[in-house]
Amino acid sequence: ELRHDGIVAVYERECRDGQVIFYLMEYMPGGDLEAAVLRGEVTRERWWPILLQVGEALQFAHERGLVHRDIKPSNILLSLDGCQARLCDFDLVRDAENTAGTKEGLGSIVYAAPECLDCGAHADARSDVYGLGMTFVFAMAGKKLGMEVVRNALAVIEALKLSSSMTQALSQAVAWERESRTASV
Repeated sequence: ELRHDGIVAVYERECRDGQVIFYLMEYMPGGDLEAAVLRGEVTRERWWPILLQVGEALQFAHERGLVHRDIKPSNILLSLDGCQARLCDFDLVRDAENTAGTKEGLGSIVYAAPECLDCGAHADARSDVYGLGMTFVFAMAGKKLGMEVVRNALAVIEALKLSSSMTQALSQAVAWERESRTASV
């Protein structure tokens, strides 16, 4: 029901084949952003438009009161030429008005905001900002991020040799304290 150019389209939900339950979604032949970056197909020059598309899609979801809660490179699918990106894997999405949600920690540890590691119900738009920020760091680094980025994100970001404004923006996006992050994408 969430229609946006930056969000993968789901055509049918709750399809069944015997005991297997599945859904039909838009096919993105370029695979996911994580694999494309690791293969060297998405260079520093090409990642920026891709991540901006994802940011716009994420803002669209936030404006409708939805929090993704699992933003990471493998949840960003690409067109064959790598020029179009779609955010996918909305199975952890939570309505901002619903306080029940998942009680357990969520996401991949490097991309999951600290407040989500203990309780996924604590996620808000700033939690998605954290995941998108770490996705930017991954794309800029061009390699898998280790635990050092969780322990000292600023050192990892500074090692990327970005402009001072980009370093500041990324540092704010991945701040450990939620209150230090921007409120929106």
